[in-house]
Amino acid sequence: MADAKKPGGGFQDVPRTDPGVRPHSREDFLSLFKRGQEFTEELMQENERLRFQVAGLQEELSQVRRQMDQDTVVRDLLTQIKALESDRQRLLDHYRNVEEQNRDYNTRYLEIEEAHNNLANLYVASYQLHSTLRFPDVMQIISEILLNLIGAEEFGIYLLDEQAGAMDVLVAEGRALESFPRVKLGEGPIGRSVKDNVQRIRQDVTHGTPEEPVAVIPLTVGERRVGGIVLLKLLVQKQELAPLDLEIFSLLGAHAATAILASVQQSAAPVLATRTLYDSLWQAPAVRPEEA
Repeated sequence: MADAKKPGGGFQDVPRTDPGVRPHSREDFLSLFKRGQEFTEELMQENERLRFQVAGLQEELSQVRRQMDQDTVVRDLLTQIKALESDRQRLLDHYRNVEEQNRDYNTRYLEIEEAHNNLANLYVASYQLHSTLRFPDVMQIISEILLNLIGAEEFGIYLLDEQAGAMDVLVAEGRALESFPRVKLGEGPIGRSVKDNVQRIRQDVTHGTPEEPVAVIPLTVGERRVGGIVLLKLLVQKQELAPLDLEIFSLLGAHAATAILASVQQSAAPVLATRTLYDSLWQAPAVRPEEA
C-alpha cells in the first residue's frame, strides 16, 4: 500500500483497487436512477391519492356536520311537534269535557222542560176537573183527560151504586158499554182495587181485557168509594205508561172523585149515589164549563 500525504502534512493510506471487482457501469447507474425515478413517481401518485382521499374525508366530514346541524333542526322540529301534539290533545280533552257538560246541560234542560210540561198538564187537568159542577161535563172532562193526556184508546169509568154495593160502567170509550161487566165491590181485580183504594198498574202490557185490565184507578174521597177508571188499551203509538201517566192517575183518583161527588150533590143532594141517579144525571144536557 502506498502512502499518501495527508492534508495536514501527514500521510494516509490509499486503498488499492481489487483486480476482481469492476466499477459500476453506466447501465447500472441508469437502472438505479430509473428505479429512483419510478419510486418517486409512485410516491407522488400515492401522495395524490392520499390528497384526494383527504379531500373526500373532508367533504364527508362537512356533510356529517351539515347532517348534524340538520338533525338538530329536526330534533327541534320534532320537539315542537310533540309540544303541539300535547296542546292538541289537551284541547281535545277540554273539548270533550265541554261537550260532555253540554250534553249534561241539555239532558237537564230536557228533564226540566219535561217536568214543566208535566206540571202544566197536571194543572190543566186539575183545573178542568174543577171548572164545572155539571155532572155530564165532569164525566166528559175525565174522558178527555184519558184520551188526550194518557193516550187511552179503550177504557170505562165505573161508578159505585152504594145501595147495591156494585159498580157499573157509565161512560165507555173504544167499546160498547155491554162489554164491561157489573163488578161487585171487593171482587175481582177491579172490585178489590176500588175497595182497597190501591191502583193496579200493568206497565208491561198495552192491551188488556175487562177481566185483566191494563190499569185500574180507584176514585175515592176520603173513605168514600166513588168508583174506578178501568184502562183496557193504549193508543198504537204509545208503547208504555210514562211517569206522567202515573201522576195523572193519582190526580184523577182524588180530584175526579171529588168533582163527581160535587157535581152529584150540586144536582140532587142525595144521601146515597145510585145507578139510577147517575143515569139520570148522565142524560142531562151537556153544557160548556164556562156556563157552569
